[in-house]
Amino acid sequence: MINLYLVRHGETAGNVRQLIQGVTNSRLDAHGRKQAFALGLGLKASGLKFDRVVSSDLIRAQETAQQILLGMDEKQPIETNSGLREEMTVFLKVVNSKTFHRRSLASRITINS
Repeated sequence: MINLYLVRHGETAGNVRQLIQGVTNSRLDAHGRKQAFALGLGLKASGLKFDRVVSSDLIRAQETAQQILLGMDEKQPIETNSGLREEMTVFLKVVNSKTFHRRSLASRITINS
């Protein structure tokens, strides 16, 4: 059996400003790094181990994976795959994330192998 764990990236400055970042390549802020590291500590305490870590190619996702592994005290490579980027379809102009949440038609992850 395969267990698949999906984790959203940690906080970025754009998240704080309620911006829809899409594929903008933004970094985690200090709080986002702490969030991901804390998740890693919790995963370590639970005894969970990963056979493989795969992230989207966006830096915020890669930094999240790095901080999780640091919190778990695990050293392993992080594979990147642009197919893990979120795909969004919106039918109205997006002003901020509150508007986006009310107006989005679809938000899904498409994995291309």
